Amino acid sequence: MRCSPICSRRVAVGRACPADVTAVVITLQALHGLSDSETVDAVRFDLRWKAACGLAVTAGAFHASTLTYWRRRLARKPPFAPSTCRFMMTESAEPIPGGAPD
Repeated sequence: MRCSPICSRRVAVGRACPADVTAVVITLQALHGLSDSETVDAVRFDLRWKAACGLAVTAGAFHASTLTYWRRRLARKPPFAPSTCRFMMTESAEPIPGGAPD
């Protein structure tokens, strides 16, 4: 099997696939309810998935463990950055344009 630009045997698991591609793949996986191996097959053989991920037609796929790596990495992250949480918790003195009337 020939490796594609996003897949390299010399690169550590998880680093072989760019984050933006992995985000699209994990989203499509959740929407279609596929297992990791089914998802990798879809990326490898389905042109619709390649187009959605922005991959070339000749691009290969990554190993299924890459999806596990990224899911664990996302699970460790807080849902919002601390600065975003502070912003969300403070009340704005100005009304939101187009917001609901009082």
